[in-house]
Amino acid sequence: MRKDPIETTATGGTGAQPRPYAPPAPTRSAPTGSASAGSTPATAAAETTAAEAPLWDDTRADGFRRRWHELQTRFVEDPKATVAEARQIIDDAVQALADNVHDREEELARVGARTSDSTEGMRGTVLQYHKLLDRVLSV
Repeated sequence: MRKDPIETTATGGTGAQPRPYAPPAPTRSAPTGSASAGSTPATAAAETTAAEAPLWDDTRADGFRRRWHELQTRFVEDPKATVAEARQIIDDAVQALADNVHDREEELARVGARTSDSTEGMRGTVLQYHKLLDRVLSV
């Protein structure tokens, strides 16, 4: 088994090979309120989808994991460059996360515009924003 050069160097010993990251299984919670008054099932589904849509596309997340794995294999050869590359991966991941959250926010705004003709519709939109905020804060 190949030793992780960063783990070995950081601990001064022979650290175990790190396990690949596996995101937690998605959980579905019960709806926090009924669908907006006057909304169609499609609108209610769009509201739920916008707030609960994955913040990470699997392909993009796997790309960051692949880049990280490749970075680890180069550490022994060039530690200084590896540190700079690690920072770049983090910067890229944070920017991608911000873009993804912004996309969810725009989708909620579109759904909210369709349901803003009633107080109940606006309440439903605020609840969806709250769900999105909770997801962002859990990152």
